[in-house]
Amino acid sequence: MPILEVLPLGMSQSRYRTRYGSELEGVRTWGFADVTRLVPQARAVIRDRVPQLMVQLRSSRIGGKTSLLDRFQRRGFNGWWFLEVSEKSAYRGLLINRMYYLALIQSLLASTTYQKVWFCLEDEVLSRSLNEGLKLLSIDCTAVKSTRLWSKRGVGAWLILHLWNALGIGMLHVLQLLLISGLGIVNRRSPPPQSVLLFSFYPRMWSAPYGASATEWFFGDLPKFFSGAVSHCYAVWLTVWPREIWAKRKELRSFFSTQKALCLSQYAGVGALASLFDPRWWMMHVRLARRWPPANEFRLGPFDVGEMVSDELHRSLSSTEFFRDVLLVDAWERLTRSSPVAAVLYRLEFQPFENAILYGARGNTRTIAFQHSLFGNNYLPYHFVPGELSHVWDRGAMPLPGLIITSGEFGHMVMLKNGCAQTSVEVCGPVRYREFFKRYGQHRDRRDEARKRLGLDREAKTLVVATAVSRPDAEALLEALGEGVEHFGNLIVMFKSHPALSLDKEFERIVGVRLGGARYRLLASGEELYDALSLADVAVVNPSTVALEALVLGALPVIFDSGVVFDPKVLESDEWGGVIASNAEQLSQALGIVFGAYENLEAVKQGLHIQAERWLDQPQKDPYPRFVEVLRKHGIVPKLGSAENES
Repeated sequence: MPILEVLPLGMSQSRYRTRYGSELEGVRTWGFADVTRLVPQARAVIRDRVPQLMVQLRSSRIGGKTSLLDRFQRRGFNGWWFLEVSEKSAYRGLLINRMYYLALIQSLLASTTYQKVWFCLEDEVLSRSLNEGLKLLSIDCTAVKSTRLWSKRGVGAWLILHLWNALGIGMLHVLQLLLISGLGIVNRRSPPPQSVLLFSFYPRMWSAPYGASATEWFFGDLPKFFSGAVSHCYAVWLTVWPREIWAKRKELRSFFSTQKALCLSQYAGVGALASLFDPRWWMMHVRLARRWPPANEFRLGPFDVGEMVSDELHRSLSSTEFFRDVLLVDAWERLTRSSPVAAVLYRLEFQPFENAILYGARGNTRTIAFQHSLFGNNYLPYHFVPGELSHVWDRGAMPLPGLIITSGEFGHMVMLKNGCAQTSVEVCGPVRYREFFKRYGQHRDRRDEARKRLGLDREAKTLVVATAVSRPDAEALLEALGEGVEHFGNLIVMFKSHPALSLDKEFERIVGVRLGGARYRLLASGEELYDALSLADVAVVNPSTVALEALVLGALPVIFDSGVVFDPKVLESDEWGGVIASNAEQLSQALGIVFGAYENLEAVKQGLHIQAERWLDQPQKDPYPRFVEVLRKHGIVPKLGSAENES
């Protein structure tokens, strides 16, 4: 047994050894704590504690008898639901991963006895919580000062950031409106009577946004199936900088004309701009600093997480998301109050901007949300405590859409478990992936032809690697692959990093140098990724939808789940039912089995296809007609219409 056990937080063991191994050369015996056995329990703690914490948090008192939730109440909406912290996503701020690290430590201390604990953390807030918790447990501990600390901001810094972001969002909005009006890009117009409005951010959520083939990421060609049944148009919120508006003015005119889209940004009035600077918003920072949180009210086992929660509240209240949603709710309220529209349709992720849509449309029109993608038990925004959604009309309660349409039975089950009424949840199939299944679903047997066309050796083992948006997870995958890739001689690796996190240089440094230039390819686009998956034997991916895409295209997906951070996209073993690796040794073993047991691959893939249909119901069927039928069932699309015109 090692004299010293090391538990790295936020990085893989391989990366820790590379970075800090030389500093431990003087230690006679040292090794790593077994993170693999800690991760499931730590994740279970976060899945249970975080949703409870959010309910507890908004009900906590801040100054007298007034709850935090009541402090955010305004005319027509409650600003609490515009805070990023309310989303419960590990992608928003530090809170959830701070708690996850504490859960890992708690799990380790519960299973192993240590004579002494040293910790060296860059995060000052996390360090304080850990130090106090260890002392409470009567554990001999020493905090080793880090060379760099994530220092806690004072209230003055939060106030400055709050004002800066409010001013930035306000100025951006004004400049956008001046340019689109002055350049004649779009005139303010009303949507057709009794039409369905599809909400989107433009151009952020569009493929080829400035071309004739501009396509919305989540809806695709779905609006074409409304033709002849109900009028429709896009209501878009602009996400384009003023300089780009000037440079793309012709393309923007063409977009709004051909798509028959209306610019939702034009509906946010002067009053909404003024409300960005409501003194009651920034006074919340002062109240939080002086009177909150009560000591020991927010805990994770022995650890007080109140300071972390306070830190996240300040950050969320200062974020650009909050101020944009203040404008968005006013725009939707003005639009739906002045125009008799049949319904508003948007994609569902329980993000704050969705609550702005619901508040603005409440009482004026119907609201429909469709759950578009894969998600599991670790995607906390979709999971609520029992009873949390059963009081949707209570003052300050989370607003909910009138109808939720899910991609599969798993989403349907989760929504019902959350407390949604049976009559308000329907299943339609994979709307977002319709074009993908249509294009690639029937071409699983073209790998030999693709190999020949690309000049690849027929006997070469072909591996696709795709990383996700979480840097710690992506780096852990590359480190593990770099350790084991040399074991496979005749191997060609094709690499694609996430569009929001380019890691091509890191791949070449960690993996490419061990392969040699002739044995790897860097993929530049999604199209190249799909072509590569169609000819690959196996794909190693971080938790993401690429696993599903690999399966459809004929490659066996191996999910690399390092557990170094709380990744919302990760699927547990019982959810996925496929091959999972968490370190270099497991990844090497998985690849060895895959490359050496071709006769079993098709059976494994078939089992995964069956499992995948829990998330994406009947992917072989066209979901668009099913979606329209759901709308017809709920009276949004008239029952008397030509079904023939919808295909």
